[in-house]
Amino acid sequence: MLKESILEALREKPHTIRELSIRCDAPESSIRARLSEIRRGGFKIDKEKRESIYYTLSNNTPKDKLLNWLKENNMFEIQLNINDVSRKTGMSIPDIESALSEMFTLPYDITQMSKETFIVRE
Repeated sequence: MLKESILEALREKPHTIRELSIRCDAPESSIRARLSEIRRGGFKIDKEKRESIYYTLSNNTPKDKLLNWLKENNMFEIQLNINDVSRKTGMSIPDIESALSEMFTLPYDITQMSKETFIVRE
């Protein structure tokens, strides 16, 4: 529950540890621990130094980044080369492979044509 509250807050705007602590009604040490868990779970959290350090949720997980790119570029039902996708998305090949493996649990059909090519169907 605390992790979800932190994610919700960071999606809205950057927060300091203190602001997250007040908003989520949890000790600052718990907020720090949950931020570490969230990072280990694949979310990218940036720190921004102003008068205080503000934490913000970056552009989602590799799976979300790949899905957004597929949708924005209408790349479903098309044979894709992992090296081309890496160049076009700026994602590393291991991140793309990780995203594809996570997508097997979603309502997507993924066909691997060869070691380097795949098709994603909605």
